[in-house]
Amino acid sequence: MKTKITITFFATLFAIAICGMAYTPKEKIRSQQKTDKAVVFANYYYRFTGSPGQEDDESLWELISDVDFNNSTCDEEKNGCVIRTISSAATAPAHPDLVPVSGTGSAMTPVIDNVNVNAAKFKNPL
Repeated sequence: MKTKITITFFATLFAIAICGMAYTPKEKIRSQQKTDKAVVFANYYYRFTGSPGQEDDESLWELISDVDFNNSTCDEEKNGCVIRTISSAATAPAHPDLVPVSGTGSAMTPVIDNVNVNAAKFKNPL
């Protein structure tokens, strides 16, 4: 009789342990699904529309196509001409997040820092 109770007790504990290991809360599954999605980065291209010395103003950079970027000759008076940025944004941002520059006054040139700007064309590199 004692053996039967002991076997029943351990069988019950084993069944509870199996059920507990098989149960995964929905929140845990959802968080795993969110982290399993890969972050996709894309290149976005911008043309400078401001005056010399305003290259660090993100609002003065307009979105252009990669073809426009590749065909740009940068023959204007502006030091900043076109830049390529990389972003994980799902849609192309209207303006770049940040345009680091070197130089001062009207001699500002975008800096390729591989964080904000990963390519640039300009008339007068500093």
